[in-house]
Amino acid sequence: MQAVQRRQQDAHGLSSGLVTPVLALACAPGELWAGGSGGIAYQVLGTPWRSRTTNLPLTGITVLTHCGDRLIAGGTDGVAYSYNGGHTWQRGALQEGRASVTALVSSPCFSYDHVALVGTLESGILRSDDGGSTWRSAQFGLQSFEITALLWVDHDNVLAGTPDGLYRSPNAGRAWQLVPDMLDLPIAALARSPAHQLIAATEEGTLHMSSDNGLHWEPYPIIPADLQPTALHITNQDTRLLGCATQGLLRQDPASCAWSQVLPVTPLVIVQQDSLLWVGSSEGIWMSMDDGLNWQPMQPPPIADLSQLLVYKDTLLSAGVQSGLYRYGPGHGWQPLLQGLPILSVASLAEQGWLLAATPHGLYRGDEAKENWQQSSENELTHLSFCADGFGLGIIAHSSHLVRTYTAGEEWEEIATPFGILPVAALIVHKQIAFVVTYDPRLYQARIWHSMDCGETWTAGIEISSIWATVASCQEPLLLAIGNTLLVHRQRGEWQRMRCEARGEVRRMLWLQEHLLLLTTSGLFSVSLAAQTWVCISEQALLDIAVLDQQCYGLLPGGTVIRVF
Repeated sequence: MQAVQRRQQDAHGLSSGLVTPVLALACAPGELWAGGSGGIAYQVLGTPWRSRTTNLPLTGITVLTHCGDRLIAGGTDGVAYSYNGGHTWQRGALQEGRASVTALVSSPCFSYDHVALVGTLESGILRSDDGGSTWRSAQFGLQSFEITALLWVDHDNVLAGTPDGLYRSPNAGRAWQLVPDMLDLPIAALARSPAHQLIAATEEGTLHMSSDNGLHWEPYPIIPADLQPTALHITNQDTRLLGCATQGLLRQDPASCAWSQVLPVTPLVIVQQDSLLWVGSSEGIWMSMDDGLNWQPMQPPPIADLSQLLVYKDTLLSAGVQSGLYRYGPGHGWQPLLQGLPILSVASLAEQGWLLAATPHGLYRGDEAKENWQQSSENELTHLSFCADGFGLGIIAHSSHLVRTYTAGEEWEEIATPFGILPVAALIVHKQIAFVVTYDPRLYQARIWHSMDCGETWTAGIEISSIWATVASCQEPLLLAIGNTLLVHRQRGEWQRMRCEARGEVRRMLWLQEHLLLLTTSGLFSVSLAAQTWVCISEQALLDIAVLDQQCYGLLPGGTVIRVF
């Protein structure tokens, strides 16, 4: 079968070569949306994919649905909704604050009742009756608060799958009752046929069916052996499609009732619009136009979560929380350096010949040869910064301590800090002077601290009001951007606010040819500090920038790199 790893190529840039698991799909006539760890992409069928990640307030997408005039997305940190197909997004207000969303369904009458439900990993079911703007707890009767699947059966009846059994709501998700026939069965997926038959797949590899809106259930008559269900769908022609972790996509023949493999990839989500079927899988998206009998691969959507771009020696590197650490090879796209580990922060020590990558499982130290990586600290570090001589600091997650090294990250020691519970937004080490920016989200206040003795003691400095908690820095000259406020370092920890403010939230700042490059939410700008002039270089939705050989490169959503100038 044709391989799915196709290259993405920008007209003026470098191909990403990345295929990212597609965790969520939504469709409308002539349109398709795809979601994954790096955001959301959109396609008018037959045209190239376009990113729909601009101002998306979620870090990873797990579910999508298109209902009425809006698109609703759920992810690892909540819900967002869009009135214009994903061009702009707003965060849904959750009664629980934040929640990891695992399932999402909308009412069949959404166009006038505006009701939708989300299932979460830890907070049960949340219900919205205003189209996704606000969400309130709707778990009366639930005994398990981990939701694995949701299915809206008809006007009022809804099913919810949990690891401990199946629940049924007769009142549009307001209250729930455990279904006795499905007690203690770990539900993996649910589906409904055009003939109103319901099917449930369990993590134990069994299938069950119901013909009375989920009140009573019985075993499905013919099931494949050794099932590990990942997705379930019944087509408009009443054909059963079953995604499995080890057997790929299975299709039950309507005439013989026999199951056979039709796609050798792991399906994660299946959706349908009229006669078109799509499967989101670990290897991209596949489409069928003949009721799931034959499948063709589609161009991979740009949903890789690569978000950091940096330079190591003469090579471009990129990192993503889920994707890992990659090195760019001309003609080969992104090649993995440290794969399978979530990347929190990366530091380049080219002068010492080392790269350092902070992960939730500790700090790893290596070079361009991916086989040489070794763990140098068990601490989870959220920020890293180094001097060329090998001195460096790191911030320990969920702690009031930091770590210090004089050996380019080979050996570390812990030292206490006075920052308390305030989260650290930035860490900068510059010629033996260390700076930390803390941010108080209650007061929208950032404070700059500095240390003149390698992190032993810290002095509190200037406070900056900012609605944004993001901080960007430039080493030569030493500059800071907190939100849209620009500051220049004068001497011994003293900062002076610049007269001009950035146009939008600053995400990255670099110095090139006597000009300051500012990547903001409004675009990429070249700023002359002497003349106080701003020139817009690019209005593209760049995630990050880096300078290599006096050329500026930009990272687009999905991992594509373009040469800006």
